[in-house]
Amino acid sequence: MNKSLLIVILLVAGLVILTAGCIKPQEGSEALTFEKSIINDAKARYPDADIVEIEGTENIGGINVTNVRVSFNSDTICPKRMRLRYKTGFGYETGVPTYIVNDCVYKCMGNCIITGSEEAIIAAHSLPGTGKVQEFIGDGKDIKTAAYYNGDTWTVVFRKQSDGATMNVTLTAQNPIVVEIKG
Repeated sequence: MNKSLLIVILLVAGLVILTAGCIKPQEGSEALTFEKSIINDAKARYPDADIVEIEGTENIGGINVTNVRVSFNSDTICPKRMRLRYKTGFGYETGVPTYIVNDCVYKCMGNCIITGSEEAIIAAHSLPGTGKVQEFIGDGKDIKTAAYYNGDTWTVVFRKQSDGATMNVTLTAQNPIVVEIKG
């Protein structure tokens, strides 16, 4: 082998080794990678879900837990929502999913706050005083829904696919009651 070629190879190898110690991953890239991987895991577990997103993180007994929202049929009158809890450092351990909304039933005992669109949609057609809404949606097969949080209230829009008719229901977020029905 040519002596000058060997020197060039050794210099390049030395330079690579020297600079490798100076390169560090971007801050937050570990968290980003973990978040991406748990989203991908949740999507793989529940491929029929409409929405899979991180709700937030919390510390439970010294263990960091990332909460993941998984929603199904989110634009219908009976959406489902569950929460998965991924423990940092424990791989893809989620434990038993917690259902926030299931079986098209809104439950409120004591002091309640509607924190998600799925709860708002179900409450908008099941709270006392929603008879007019129930008549409008019928069996729900022709209805698409959307819910918007406005600070202290939720507005839920029910739209008939067949003719585009809409009904808007506004309800309080805390201790939910129907404030207004339009349509």
